[in-house]
Amino acid sequence: RIIALTLTQGLDRAVKNHKIAFNPMKEIQIPKGKTKTVELYSAQEVKVLLKNAKPHRLYALIHLACHTGARRGEICALRWSDFDPEKGSISISKGRGMINGVIVEENSTKSKRGMRTVELDSETVQVLKSHKTRQSQEKLLIGEAWKETGYIFTREDGDPIYPTSAYSIFRTIIKRAGLNAVPFHSLRHTHATELLRNGIPPYIVAQRLGDEVQTILNTYAHAKPEDDQVSADSFAEIIRNA
Repeated sequence: RIIALTLTQGLDRAVKNHKIAFNPMKEIQIPKGKTKTVELYSAQEVKVLLKNAKPHRLYALIHLACHTGARRGEICALRWSDFDPEKGSISISKGRGMINGVIVEENSTKSKRGMRTVELDSETVQVLKSHKTRQSQEKLLIGEAWKETGYIFTREDGDPIYPTSAYSIFRTIIKRAGLNAVPFHSLRHTHATELLRNGIPPYIVAQRLGDEVQTILNTYAHAKPEDDQVSADSFAEIIRNA
């Protein structure tokens, strides 16, 4: 299954780059795999995560991931020119990752829908402003050794952080907080699931995350035991009032 998916994605890119006219993998039936359960954090656990992340110099990275559901590569590729403090939004148009130890940055996202503007709440805007102030202070301290790259999330010398650093920071914080070890991508699942559970329409969640509505429903609509209890109580109430 992994080989088939890898070939499909690689040949899709070849079609996109006009190297071939048609992806022959489209005619191949991809083997079915086991459904992988994604562990989520509750809203309370996200609160604990953010509290423990606050002392870190890149607290804004964890905060932004929790409050936007953006992918790790999208966050690492963000520049200050992508942040509009007046409108309270960030523009996501790039991805930054590592392949065989080599950093790769593309002027595109995982899909066409991934190119999007994400609205921010007032607290997140303030967190990014505070982060920029902190970065300016680091720039003053290091002086001429500072490298002006324009990235939002950098090392102490101004160079952008490695894409793998986001997970390393996340892993350190959740260990200190005593939270279950989950992938960084779980923050995206948590963001989408909590929005859906609180009545935000799937098409809005899809737009926010840069995904298709069906993908949102199939991938991120995680039910929790308490959700089923609500269903049970709601049905009983319907019958009582009939």
